Amino acid sequence: MDNPNKKQCRENDGVDIISNLPEEIKENILGRLPTDEAVRTSVLSSQWRTTWMSVPELLFVCPITHLVENENEVLKINSRFNKLVDKALSMHNGAIRKVTLSISAGSCNCLDQWMQILANNGIQDLCIKNQQMDQKYTLPLSFYTCHSLIYVHLHGCIFEQLPPAFSGFRVLHTLYLKDFHASDDDLLRLIRSCPSLEKLHLKWLTGVQTICVNAPRLRVLTIKNCYFTQIDLDTPSLEYAWFNLNRFSSVASQANTVTKTFGCLSRIKELHIHGLFLKFIGDKFTSTCNGLEILNLRMDIRDKKEITAVLRILKSSPMLKELTIKIHCDSDLRNNNTDVWNSQQNISLNHLEFAEIKNFDESEPAYAILKLLISSAPVLKNIYIKGSSGGPQALDRILEKLSQTEG
Repeated sequence: MDNPNKKQCRENDGVDIISNLPEEIKENILGRLPTDEAVRTSVLSSQWRTTWMSVPELLFVCPITHLVENENEVLKINSRFNKLVDKALSMHNGAIRKVTLSISAGSCNCLDQWMQILANNGIQDLCIKNQQMDQKYTLPLSFYTCHSLIYVHLHGCIFEQLPPAFSGFRVLHTLYLKDFHASDDDLLRLIRSCPSLEKLHLKWLTGVQTICVNAPRLRVLTIKNCYFTQIDLDTPSLEYAWFNLNRFSSVASQANTVTKTFGCLSRIKELHIHGLFLKFIGDKFTSTCNGLEILNLRMDIRDKKEITAVLRILKSSPMLKELTIKIHCDSDLRNNNTDVWNSQQNISLNHLEFAEIKNFDESEPAYAILKLLISSAPVLKNIYIKGSSGGPQALDRILEKLSQTEG
């Protein structure tokens, strides 16, 4: 008796099952390919000839040319790429929802025309990645006419000056700026012109002295390794924030010049502060974090400014449930400021259930932190200590030291 599966296979012999898939499934398949490969599928059969022309998601990646020594070859590579994008955009006959453009210097002159086409097609999701590491790309005026944008990712670009007639991106939900250059006024105006903005990511931002974020609906904010001297946040709906500044970057020298830090953080639930940001905050932290449940810190436990900032945050976070502190030491070991930790008698962590201390070095400040957590958190269930050497012997030393300090 024939196996039913084998019988079905014989009946399907000679039938192009993939080509007979519904158009929306074929478009989904092609949307996951670089557009040049999607275009090549037009030679498969008459059923595939025009499928790529209605794919709503396009991905253009220019070959990396900075390692190519022959200048004529570089020009040929850029020319082929520009012709591909021109052809794909001009022949496309459907809605274009999402476009990723990874470009080189040879494509910059064409981008204005491409952006105009995308604006006319109601582009919603746009990612531009400039491959030129030594030169940022100035956004064309047509970029500011893409009023349907919901998601924007710009890497290696520059706002030379926002057009006076720019009315904003009214439905923009997410803005990601990386290795970006802008002035204070342009950044402020851009953010204010996005009333629906809920997620903002700034990384390696230059040209800005004051990072001013006025976004009433913003829920997620990350600021990493930006060059600035002042932060001013007006973000009453903020729920998640990550602030990081590399201690070894050239921005480190600005640590003492920050004049303003956080505004309202009443709704924040999860907060990460790494690098020099704690030094920036120092004794300027005055926010109330009544909703904060998760706090993750990377700090120098001997630096008085950072200690002061951490203590202020802990005092203002009555609902804190999870706390992680990663220890590192930049300060002079002879001045460990243990007395600042030991002097805290009015911190109540009544909801803290989980705590983790990384790089625990068995120093006096490290024990002072551990003692503070144990004495201030009556419902603490788990505390993890990582970084000590010696296995069980280290644990015995820690417990013995704690008993001595309590005594």
